[in-house]
Amino acid sequence: MTALFDSTHSALRFALNYSASTPRPTMNKMAADGSLQRKEIVTPGGKKIKVTTGSQMRRMANAPLRGLDGAAQAALIAKQLDYLTDPQKNCVIAQHKAWVLPCACKSPCCSGYRKNMGWNKAVEELCTHLRDEAELSRVKGRKGLSTHPTMRRAIVERFFVPGKRMVLSELAEQCGVTQQTIITHKKPIEQFLTDTLREAMTHLDTILNTLGIVGHLDY
Repeated sequence: MTALFDSTHSALRFALNYSASTPRPTMNKMAADGSLQRKEIVTPGGKKIKVTTGSQMRRMANAPLRGLDGAAQAALIAKQLDYLTDPQKNCVIAQHKAWVLPCACKSPCCSGYRKNMGWNKAVEELCTHLRDEAELSRVKGRKGLSTHPTMRRAIVERFFVPGKRMVLSELAEQCGVTQQTIITHKKPIEQFLTDTLREAMTHLDTILNTLGIVGHLDY
């Protein structure tokens, strides 16, 4: 069977952005379709999991990814994110889903784009996880790394969207802290996001290659 994508990144960009314009009930129906089967694979960590595959994949491999075929393939790829932890899943979404979507409301205040709620939700959940983890690891009597909410959000956003990066001196002024404080908090947050995203992509590489969705493309 010919692979559909040459990398896990391209497969995820397709699936997560295709699903943004596809009604969720349709995606759910396709992901739960009776033609889907379960296949056991071993993850890089040695854990055995059963992933979802489908009888339509051979036909879709040689067809343009549009219409119902495209929606079904997007649903199948997106379904594999269910095998990740919540932070891993949110990192993958924040990395591959568009953070803004085109807007044609023609309102005087419209910039031509609107916030992508799916991306925003993933970032919000990552910020909540980072806050909770900082609180759990805080040493009694010390402030620790429970960051200012605005600072934490800006650091997470600038990790996934380079174009949104606020100058550190401006962020420090906005949060009422020194630039060194920003740098001190930035390092562990970005390390967590880097490690979590790497673990997630390693798992998804294994799953999508095993399913034949990702691999060598025959032109």
